[in-house]
Amino acid sequence: MGFHFPVNNYRATLGAPLAPTDLEIVLDEDGGGPLTQMPCFVSIEDEIIEVRERKRAHAMTGAEGMDRTYWIAVQDGDAGNGVSITLADPGASSSPLSIAVSGNAVTVDLATDENGDLASTVDDILTALAANVAASGLLFAFSEDSGVVSAAAETVLSGGDNDILYVTEDYGGRGAQGTTPSSHSAGASVDIRCTAEHLSELQMIAGIHILYPSQFAVLSGTPSLDTLDVGASGGHKTKAWKFAPSEDGAISLLFILLPTFRGRRLKVLLFWYSKAEDTGDCLWTLRGKAMNWMFGPTVGGQPEVVVSDVCGAPGPEQITMFETTLEFPGVGIGGGPMTLVIARDGASAEDTFTGDAWLAEAVVLEAE
Repeated sequence: MGFHFPVNNYRATLGAPLAPTDLEIVLDEDGGGPLTQMPCFVSIEDEIIEVRERKRAHAMTGAEGMDRTYWIAVQDGDAGNGVSITLADPGASSSPLSIAVSGNAVTVDLATDENGDLASTVDDILTALAANVAASGLLFAFSEDSGVVSAAAETVLSGGDNDILYVTEDYGGRGAQGTTPSSHSAGASVDIRCTAEHLSELQMIAGIHILYPSQFAVLSGTPSLDTLDVGASGGHKTKAWKFAPSEDGAISLLFILLPTFRGRRLKVLLFWYSKAEDTGDCLWTLRGKAMNWMFGPTVGGQPEVVVSDVCGAPGPEQITMFETTLEFPGVGIGGGPMTLVIARDGASAEDTFTGDAWLAEAVVLEAE
């Protein structure tokens, strides 16, 4: 499937009046609806507003260097306040680790050994939490420690805030860059722009893992890493892989996936750019091979996974997002190197796009 959007800033109109004390900006339906979680700068008439993500409720348990764990609400804003986590000692020997959910309360009954001593490690807790649909729908956690987890009384997450225009440790908010907060009527013109910092923040909000290759090479054909002149007026320049029309060409990228990358399904997004409008489709083939030694069925790694599909071309001077999912066998793919081959099957009858396809970015998400 493909989603098209322009590279440069875009414009919309207010779908509802905006007062100086309002907490969110509502755009007209053609402009994308509510603007509530996309970090960006917004210019409305004579006011510049910096939009930031809603604050998530959070809490902390454990001792630093042993079992310090940070708990974060899945629901952002006020909705995450009140979610709680309890780490309970079952008070019995040889008790297994278990998780129970009641409303917004998550209770982890810690495992014990034959002597009744607590035996669950931090990694045990994080793994069990991720595998429990009800609990992982309320909160997620991370930790830099690996020790045995101590019991902790019910801890309630707090700090969630719906306000995206006035933020704690304000980055700018209303009246950013020296402008004055003011009222704006419905239908007012809105210019939206994102900085590199905003895009990085958006990636973190969405849980996106961008894999930066430690090695890449042309695998077949003649793809070339060239300078792409973005925009009709020739402004921004960037490096991108150019795949010529009517040619089979492929590049190979090598990544390292850490053991903390727990899943076995990867959602791969290819962002490709077109200089001119074309009504045809590009046929992309992705081949992934995980060579980890931790979770694969063999020491040599998991078998290669191959997915092919077409994606409609963008309009002139626009980027298209091609999306597909690679599902690997075994338990998980973290803990070792992985190769990802990206190919344009230009010689195929299914590839009807007559222009150069410029691959600007490959993004990988942990799929659910």
